[in-house]
Amino acid sequence: MIIAEYGVSPWIVYGLTRYDYGQILEIRGLEVQDGTEVHFCQMNRAITQYMQSNQVLIPDHLLQYPEDIYTYLYRKDSGSGKTVLKLILPINDREKPGDYVAPEEPAYSRLIPPGGNDGQVLARGPDGYVWIDAEDIGNGFATDQELAEVAATVPQFASMMEIEAMLNEEVS
Repeated sequence: MIIAEYGVSPWIVYGLTRYDYGQILEIRGLEVQDGTEVHFCQMNRAITQYMQSNQVLIPDHLLQYPEDIYTYLYRKDSGSGKTVLKLILPINDREKPGDYVAPEEPAYSRLIPPGGNDGQVLARGPDGYVWIDAEDIGNGFATDQELAEVAATVPQFASMMEIEAMLNEEVS
């Protein structure tokens, strides 16, 4: 987490390094309404996030690049919009870690829970992904065969011509 103290000039907030992820920006000394837009801009890249409890997640995507991130708090209502705060977030450059996985890649491995011993499989539980013993798959989890059987029972979409033909058969 990096902290910006409102009223402390200049509004340059240090503490980010290239390839960091999951970083949160907290604004102190200024009451920011939940849902306030925060525009993160870097070169030709721009991402909008929203404040929650005076905090906002800094987009991981922008932390892949060594350029400063310009951050704008933007208040708006039905008739107007106004930038109320501008921050500069310098990014300290570093070498790319050998095991770094870019946020947009499907192999975003840091989302996988720790664990995963031999004989366990990754399953989706009520609170996210969990490791379970393979023999427990039948306890509330569907096998590939069971999923295929369910998929076979799902009706296929019909074209308008097919629907009209079915309706015409019923009328005859």
